[in-house]
Amino acid sequence: MIRVVVSAGGACRCFAPPETEVRLGSSRECDWHLPFPGVSRFHARAVMEGERLLLRDTGSKNGLFVGRERRGEVRLGLGESVSLGQARLALERLDPAEGELAISFEAGRPVTSDEELPTGTAELAAEALEPAARALLLARRTAAIHSPGPGLRRRILAEAGELLGVPTLFVGQLDRWDEVVLRDLHGVLPTSEMLAKLSLELRRGRGEADLEERWLLAPVHPGRRAFLAAGPLPAGGSEEIWKEMLLDFLAVRLLNPMEVVPEGTAEKAEPAAGGELSIPAGMVIGTSPAFQALLAELRSIVSSQMSILLLGESGTGKEVLARLVHASSPKADGPFVAVNCAALPAELLEAELFGIVRRAATEVDAREGRFAQANGGTLFLDEVGDLPLKLQPKLLRALQEREILPVGGRHPVKVDLRIVAASNRDLPGLVASGAFSDGLFYRLAGVVVRVPPLAERREDLPLFIAEFTSRMAERHGKHLCGVTRAALARLLAWPWKGNVRELENEIEAAVLRAADGDALRAENLSEGVRKVLAVTGAEPAASAVLDEEVAVPQPGAGGALRDRRAAEERAAITEALSRTGGNVRAAAALLGLTPQGLRYKRKRLGLA
Repeated sequence: MIRVVVSAGGACRCFAPPETEVRLGSSRECDWHLPFPGVSRFHARAVMEGERLLLRDTGSKNGLFVGRERRGEVRLGLGESVSLGQARLALERLDPAEGELAISFEAGRPVTSDEELPTGTAELAAEALEPAARALLLARRTAAIHSPGPGLRRRILAEAGELLGVPTLFVGQLDRWDEVVLRDLHGVLPTSEMLAKLSLELRRGRGEADLEERWLLAPVHPGRRAFLAAGPLPAGGSEEIWKEMLLDFLAVRLLNPMEVVPEGTAEKAEPAAGGELSIPAGMVIGTSPAFQALLAELRSIVSSQMSILLLGESGTGKEVLARLVHASSPKADGPFVAVNCAALPAELLEAELFGIVRRAATEVDAREGRFAQANGGTLFLDEVGDLPLKLQPKLLRALQEREILPVGGRHPVKVDLRIVAASNRDLPGLVASGAFSDGLFYRLAGVVVRVPPLAERREDLPLFIAEFTSRMAERHGKHLCGVTRAALARLLAWPWKGNVRELENEIEAAVLRAADGDALRAENLSEGVRKVLAVTGAEPAASAVLDEEVAVPQPGAGGALRDRRAAEERAAITEALSRTGGNVRAAAALLGLTPQGLRYKRKRLGLA
């Protein structure tokens, strides 16, 4: 695998070898945008000649320099470089594991989670068009994207859901037990009963479900068992054919990169009946049995007013789950207020929770407490196990009586809210030792929900990696095209004792180290993660990755799994080339690959 690296003053941009001639310069109109000092707006043209990069100066001010010699034309070999102003352009060879993307965002140009879909001048007035015309524009824009990453895929689903006029649009898949596994979701999570009915309709081969509510279904093809579902359609709505056509088209574009659930996947827990879940923005929907069981438990209790106690290790995402409970509850229109009980001493925490009246303390103005701020909504008490013992009776009374007494106040104030508490400590053990009030524990623990650590839901790791890489690239203004297989193998092998928070911090630091325009590579990871394979001797089968959906290796699979996958890849590539008469670009489109990716796979598999 070869790449072109352009660097200047610590900044760096990386490009794949061009299949056709490209323009490079500081202008954004160039194919390779190089915003570096001394680079002219249209500095040069470049094209590959075998394994050499041919560069031709196009009349730039600072020209092309090899050493101190200015040249009008340069043929770069591997390891060689040329100067463009203050920038250095070099041709490098990558290790195969670092050259092939395990998680890719958008082929052709890197994107981030919040980047807009491609638009053209004829599409700028799309908002003023009829829904059918807007659907056509969405299809055209989606067709311009080779392999949508997680951020773009969610944007496509959101826009399609609005056009179809449905509250729910999701990418799903039937596992080996014919149960629905959610991959991507826009809107409200369907009930367990509805998922079971949709599964039945899909197995009957229907593209529409006429149940109590009408849904549209678009399977990509029976063997893959992946599908798009949209519904419920508006009651009395028109029967426009464009809705079905749009869903069918998006299914082909969005589902082709997905893989079926691995045969060795453990049985998914049966979802419990109950309310619907409204997923907060940015929340990763895991497909692991542990996470699916957690969602099922939350679905059964969100519509009630009972207090919920979330118990789990630090960094497992308890606040995200608290926000999910709030957004899915009858109090979703009210405020969500979070307070960390471990962050303040008892004297300040009392005023923080219950408020303070004027002149109750020296030079302290009256202010509203968190209970009052959360009135009509949800109050999230994080790290409640660290609540000072002397403050626990007052909190217990507030929960029992649904009223608070501000510091220095004389008259209690009624509040109407739901309590969600969380702790990473052994609260029953603290109760037994007298360090935590038993009355307060039982009041908080209306329903106790255990939040599984990341070690119990490793199937979800690739989803988190894809989401965090996209999110952090956007946060720090980086354009990354994906995550390499070598980097993914190390991220999958690390134990992540700090759970999701540790993973998020690792990805953020790696994104900062990564070169703009390049992929996130193993060299960008922290030293411990980078060297984990040498310590453990493990090598996760990161080559099983396609787009951001990853088949996590099963214990004992080893070389047999890799050999089987290689044979399957050879057969698929051979069939695609046969169907397209040897046309590499057309075969790559059938396989969901870039032409460069297909060429690399053919070479690696001995088909070149």
